[in-house]
Amino acid sequence: MKRYFDKEFTGGSDNAAGGLYQDYCALICLFQYVGDTRFECLCLEEENDFCILFKNHEISVQVKKYTINIAKAKSLLNSVIFDESKKTVFISDAIGDRLRVLQIRKKELLNAINSPRNEKTKEKRKDDFRFELQKHKIENLYNNFLHSEFKYIGEEIAKTYLYAICGDWLYTRRINVHKENFINHLQV
Repeated sequence: MKRYFDKEFTGGSDNAAGGLYQDYCALICLFQYVGDTRFECLCLEEENDFCILFKNHEISVQVKKYTINIAKAKSLLNSVIFDESKKTVFISDAIGDRLRVLQIRKKELLNAINSPRNEKTKEKRKDDFRFELQKHKIENLYNNFLHSEFKYIGEEIAKTYLYAICGDWLYTRRINVHKENFINHLQV
């Protein structure tokens, strides 16, 4: 017997809830980058859930309403086509602890690479990071991992976060509008 909450019956309500979360995430990113002088536009539902286009690069974003752990990260990274001019961001309702630690290690590596350290030290850091990826059996995704990011935006706080970042954006530009109506218009 089919159940009311089977996928074929709830696609609309599931999609609506997921779509709203995705909209919040897209608008949060819009307000994070719209002040960047290289920012050109935000495109919805093209290559991924949305893309943020800049003059010389882009950020391609997938929004996932589940916990991204190492196994799911591996699957997602396998779907990414490596391109140095593009960064892929996966926004999720939750990030697994081991993935969060790997992201910290990646940030440490990128800081070292961008520092004035000597090349031998930089290569040692790269090797150490490859070893960390090897522990999780994702060493073949080294470049994809370096050009990707996993971000947490909790579904339960997404609307509040959007209102806060939008409010700050409006305040710093001394724009006086009804914030809720403004956000509603953007969502439409």
